[in-house]
Amino acid sequence: MTAAVDTERLRKRIVDLHARLGAADELRRTTDNNKPSWMTTPAESEATGASAIGELHLVGEGIRPAAEDTSVCTNTNNEPPADQTIEPHAFEYTPEERAALDEANEAFAPIIEAVETVEDIERWVPPVVKGVRALRDRAVRETGALNYQDGQYKRAFGDLLNAEPIGPWLLDPHRRPLLDAVHYLGSDDAYIDEFIEWRRTKITTKQREGWCKLPTLVNHFKQWQSHITRSKDRRTPDQKAIERVRGDGHKADQAREREVEQARQELITTTVETTDTLWTVLRQAGPEKLVQALKEHDAKDYARTVHQLLAVWLKEPAS
Repeated sequence: MTAAVDTERLRKRIVDLHARLGAADELRRTTDNNKPSWMTTPAESEATGASAIGELHLVGEGIRPAAEDTSVCTNTNNEPPADQTIEPHAFEYTPEERAALDEANEAFAPIIEAVETVEDIERWVPPVVKGVRALRDRAVRETGALNYQDGQYKRAFGDLLNAEPIGPWLLDPHRRPLLDAVHYLGSDDAYIDEFIEWRRTKITTKQREGWCKLPTLVNHFKQWQSHITRSKDRRTPDQKAIERVRGDGHKADQAREREVEQARQELITTTVETTDTLWTVLRQAGPEKLVQALKEHDAKDYARTVHQLLAVWLKEPAS
């Protein structure tokens, strides 16, 4: 029973294969050089009988003709078929297809260049942020607005921005997230530099490639900012420079005061053995205070002695 079933199944496969080979041969006759790669060598002529077809190897089943002592085809454990050489087939474009592709490439090239430019964040974002910030500052000066929610300020800023070449593009309602991102980066003097440094050093290459749009980058930048302690110092660079000079002056005054205090302590507790301490006191006191101290203590004899010694040193006659 099993042998009969296998024989009937094999017969159906042979008939099906014969039909496929006939269809393939018809397809070959209707094509020129555009042969799909799955086609094999030409089939035998239509006169080929079922006995010749029975000699074909069925690749998926590994079936061969029946053995001599049985009518059932033997299974060869999926033995691979004999090597079949498949000739490469060249597919060529028609002139119309090639012309269409060339036109598409030419039309799309500016778009590719524009996308690459937009993704070059470090090239165009800082100038745009500073330019929009300049417009905001002028709008504030003209309207006297105390904040950016003032109606007059909004109208003035919109008119100023719209007058610039970049204005209509940035004011497009569909690009509102982009303008908001530009506003945020310009809301603090330090933001734009921090943003560029953050993009260079704080995110991975994969993130940098994925976050191509400025609004997306700024949103992640805000998240990063929320996890760091920000300085509350809002002084301008000029104010900071003035404060540094003032601080240096205070430090110098404090150093001189320490020298005077040290000299005073030495004068009170010990005899002055070196001129350094005395000169520190006299230099800090000044000539006017020295004369005032001599007068207050009625030290005329001391003053005359000093006067004579100074006259000899300066080579001037004493009066």
